[in-house]
Amino acid sequence: MRVMVVDDEQIVMEAVTHIIKQHFPDVELQMAYNGREALTRFEQFRPQIVMTDIKMPGISGIDLIERIRKIDSHVKIIIVTAHDQFEFAKDAVRFHVEDYLLKPIGKSMMIETLQQVMVKVREDEASRIQELGNIERFYHSIGLVENNFFNSILLGRNHIKYINHYRTILEMPMCNGHFAVVDFINYSSKSNSEELNRINHKVSKCSEVLKMDVKRRYDAIVSSPYLNRVMIYCEGKEGIQTFDAQLWIDQVLQKFGLKIRIGIGSIKRIENIAESYVEAMTTIKLSDGPVERFDKLKRNQVSMNDFLEGKKVVYDAFISRSRHFTQALKQFEGLYLDMLGTNHDTELAEAVLVELLVNIAQAFAPKLTGERHYLTDLLHKSPMLKLNSFERIIKEWFAIHEKMGGSDYNELTYQAIKVIQKSFVEDITLENTADKLNVSAPYLSKIFKEDTGTTFKEYMIELRMEKAKQLLKNAGQSIRETGETVGYNDTNYFIRAFKKYEGMTPKDYQRMRQ
Repeated sequence: MRVMVVDDEQIVMEAVTHIIKQHFPDVELQMAYNGREALTRFEQFRPQIVMTDIKMPGISGIDLIERIRKIDSHVKIIIVTAHDQFEFAKDAVRFHVEDYLLKPIGKSMMIETLQQVMVKVREDEASRIQELGNIERFYHSIGLVENNFFNSILLGRNHIKYINHYRTILEMPMCNGHFAVVDFINYSSKSNSEELNRINHKVSKCSEVLKMDVKRRYDAIVSSPYLNRVMIYCEGKEGIQTFDAQLWIDQVLQKFGLKIRIGIGSIKRIENIAESYVEAMTTIKLSDGPVERFDKLKRNQVSMNDFLEGKKVVYDAFISRSRHFTQALKQFEGLYLDMLGTNHDTELAEAVLVELLVNIAQAFAPKLTGERHYLTDLLHKSPMLKLNSFERIIKEWFAIHEKMGGSDYNELTYQAIKVIQKSFVEDITLENTADKLNVSAPYLSKIFKEDTGTTFKEYMIELRMEKAKQLLKNAGQSIRETGETVGYNDTNYFIRAFKKYEGMTPKDYQRMRQ
């Protein structure tokens, strides 16, 4: 508690300060012998309580009160004076003085008055803190609602179910709009944890600037960073389409040292807005320029033969683990979009897309993924959303397929992998797995390493860690619970193992994903 005493009488000043120091040892005390000195020290000291005389040479006590009230409306003021004129009392009321004490003032009266005023100071401060907290929570809740909307689009949930809540809280019509996706391309698969943290910090600061700029210009909401992307929903026919994206790209590179690309989807009704998001993502994948709109993508007249040839190229690249698989997939997706943009039968194009996934699944996927109802991810979806699900599934499969050392696995390796996948949370070892398969541990180890390029233990740890990473994306999942779910009863051991595998602690990974 900071208290300032202002009085031009030395004896009064000494008496008051003595009482305060004796009975309020935690108080920071500042003394001033006239109004001018008090004003000079007030700015720096910022007292919560001012005890002042009225009649002083130069600036009077009333003038002092009027001036400090303009600086700090919350400061508590106690008048201590030998004058009881009615005019002074009226001024005291006008400036909301806490108390008006007449000299000579008793020791007990001063102590009691100060105690009461200090209680008011603490109550006022608690009230202001609560008010600030309410304001902070309000804006935080706005951010949560915005991210909830983006999550529902990203995860394919029913965003229409809560659309009236979104409209009310975000104060937007949300009838027609479109998506833009900002893709930060500084990320690299070779980045270590230190580099990732540095880039993430820049992306976070950059996204805050983007959020303020876009909201200031347009009727829009902006997501928090999803690792290396920021999503923007813009209302109506105006907005991002007129946004000077190229200028913003140049500013980001100059200010943050970050390279970005922006894909812009076409305007959709709110119930179909997920398609605009997929269009924005597809635009980023298929275009090479820094800014591209889906409706401006160059479309070619594609024959069915070209499309079927593209399908075959993707299939062959997948099966052979070709390093050109990503490029082949990108070209096939472009052909698919060209098919949708012409007079060809859309259903036929969708059928070819699904058929390619089935062909790959029959040739490869069941051996690793077991019972996976991947077709349910594609059924009853629009052509654009089918493409989104198709890409996600086929990339997941290729990532697994790429890790396989040889073109074919020994049946013994398949059986061992099934054991690991089924029981990786248990205390399984090479030895007890070999017993189950009726072979020796050294033989199983040799065959497994030749097929997968990794040891039995490394394969199991990788499976555990990948499962842990999926669980850590859920903010409600604790580190201890995650460790136990993937087979680590010792949380500290799990943290060490995760850091060795991923290059960062589970908590850091969880923060980064969030």
